[in-house]
Amino acid sequence: MMQQKQRVIHHPRNDILHSSKRRRFHHGATTIQTTTRRKSGGKYGRGCGARKAVTSFSSVSANKEDDDESKDIDVVTLGNMCVDVFHSVESLPEDKNELKTMETLNDLLTRTEKMKAMGCEELEVGGNTNFLIAARRLGLKAVSLGQIGNDFYGTFMKDVLREERVGFRSYEEKQNSSTSSSAPSTSESRTLVCFVLVDGSGSHAFCSSYDLGPWPLLAEKYKLGADVKAALRKSKAMFVNGFAFDELAPNDVVDAADIIHKHDGTVFFDPGPRAFTFHETELRKKALISLIKRTDVVLATAEELAALVEHPNPNEELLQNPRTLAYSLFNHPQFEGSGNLEWIVVKLGPDGAILFSKNDMDIDSTKVGSPTIDVGDTVGCGDSAASAIVMGFLEYKKLMSTKSDSGKDSSNGSGSDNNGSRSSSNSNSTTMTTTKEAKQLSAKATLALATAVGAATASRTGAGRNVATKQLAQDLLIAQGGEERKGACEYSEALRMLKRYVD
Repeated sequence: MMQQKQRVIHHPRNDILHSSKRRRFHHGATTIQTTTRRKSGGKYGRGCGARKAVTSFSSVSANKEDDDESKDIDVVTLGNMCVDVFHSVESLPEDKNELKTMETLNDLLTRTEKMKAMGCEELEVGGNTNFLIAARRLGLKAVSLGQIGNDFYGTFMKDVLREERVGFRSYEEKQNSSTSSSAPSTSESRTLVCFVLVDGSGSHAFCSSYDLGPWPLLAEKYKLGADVKAALRKSKAMFVNGFAFDELAPNDVVDAADIIHKHDGTVFFDPGPRAFTFHETELRKKALISLIKRTDVVLATAEELAALVEHPNPNEELLQNPRTLAYSLFNHPQFEGSGNLEWIVVKLGPDGAILFSKNDMDIDSTKVGSPTIDVGDTVGCGDSAASAIVMGFLEYKKLMSTKSDSGKDSSNGSGSDNNGSRSSSNSNSTTMTTTKEAKQLSAKATLALATAVGAATASRTGAGRNVATKQLAQDLLIAQGGEERKGACEYSEALRMLKRYVD
């Protein structure tokens, strides 16, 4: 059922900070300053440089190798592929939701066509591309599953994906699908576009089909399809944000998670600003419950966690206690018995991030602060940091698998001598201690990498192709005392983690 009423919502970006003002990330006494301007020039106007197709590990269209079910993809994303179009305005209304109307959207479409004719449009990829580009730059093999049109904006996005070596698999168009006459032209027949309105003071507001519906935007015309399902089977992980439910039917989102789990993959869910809309209707609430039951790692701010558990009045004192909110989700009666949710990572902005694990007390409440930088802006910080969480959790799973195998070997009588069971006991004790220390270091390194990547993005201006690079993240880790070869702290382990992934 398509929902027709307007929502009061936010733009599809999940930032690690909650202020657009210039701020500093602090950690220790080290400061790293970087300056990066939005890419400019080229056939797409000020927002894009000239594009050259680059061969990626996974081309923009499906490859013949899809028949091979080996796990050759590290992470896929589901939907939320949009292009940001920037417009300068003299001023913005005090209530920015006044801009979220069909009249404003159509007016911006008309203005953009005139700008295109003059060659002065400013574009940047947005939505899940922030996560995908950051993930690929860190060394993860990343593939987008979604819909990109064959229009001007779709060509731009596909060129960017090629340049960044990010793969793409398209949803499959339903047979005999009918396009809703009430849907704006940007929603189903073309690439999704988000208009970013910027005034002279640097304040900004958004207007897009995500704000206006009818929701789900693509459900009447598209389904997962064979190419998407093949990629899901071949992937170690899937990253989903709350906007997936604005595009696809809830059953498709849940089916994608089921395919990942059936093939021993991991599901990451970042509700983002859509956390505040999941309890608007019974259908969306059921969709949220179904997905969280299939989720291994939740990433969210304290405010978003409070929204997920429907806390009636999340005052400042509660928001300063992320453990209470995390365990409200772990122990929520609607999610009990799922057995999948292992980690909840709470993003604390300039204070870093904290990890909670109900099933592993050795790493529960692990916290790492953020490094010190001069902030360009905070757009895309949370998205890029999420890519590091994916990398860290995949490494953690490898560690747990290795230690489990080691424990089985030691319990099969190996190591016994004249001391009998005493030798076996000592061996098991050493294994347990090593496992605990290794787990704690792995968890800390994951957060250290995530905060470094988020801060590296914040040191630059704009998201999309302006998110963190691997080198910037490495520089921040080294500045905090990381040593790749011999260091024993979380920053050193994060450097070694990056070393294991070749771009």
